[in-house]
Amino acid sequence: IDANDASYDSKVSANNQLLEKDTIIIEILNLILFPKSSVMQTPEYQLFYIEYCFLGYCGADMETISVRKPRPPNQKLIYNFRRKFQVNEEKYPLQNNILRAMLDGLANPNIKFILVCEPLPEETDIKECLEIGYANFNIRDYALEDSEQIMSLPVYNISKKEQIGLLKVSVLGLDTIRTRLRRRYSSI
Repeated sequence: IDANDASYDSKVSANNQLLEKDTIIIEILNLILFPKSSVMQTPEYQLFYIEYCFLGYCGADMETISVRKPRPPNQKLIYNFRRKFQVNEEKYPLQNNILRAMLDGLANPNIKFILVCEPLPEETDIKECLEIGYANFNIRDYALEDSEQIMSLPVYNISKKEQIGLLKVSVLGLDTIRTRLRRRYSSI
């Protein structure tokens, strides 16, 4: 799958009015790392980005830019990273089928946002990127509940022993998601 099909859309308004039919937009707004968390207490961790996969799209086009560890530590890391996903049955059947499988419980309904620590530019020869945390967004629960457009997701360290922060994401296209869920239940 060409990740370029998951594109940035600057014309979408925050209130969904200009959202195209059969479209879902996910935006990673910001991240707050708790000042006393192990991540903030580790001096080697300086640059952070977030990556995720959705509807078969993965890779570099699904990664935010890297943002430096905040000083003072209680500031947000701002990403404003937006991707648009088309799920039209005729033009994008694979994405439509993956979404339906997630909503039907045939595939994992979680979108996993992974927090990655990237080495500083001068350290790239000696250090590698390191996954240090994650947050899950359950798209099925989102479709079934009274859902907000903007959510704060808990971010846990990789061992899930410590909550290290909060990731704020925006999801547009609830009607598109619910339409696929309703089609499933109306065909039973």
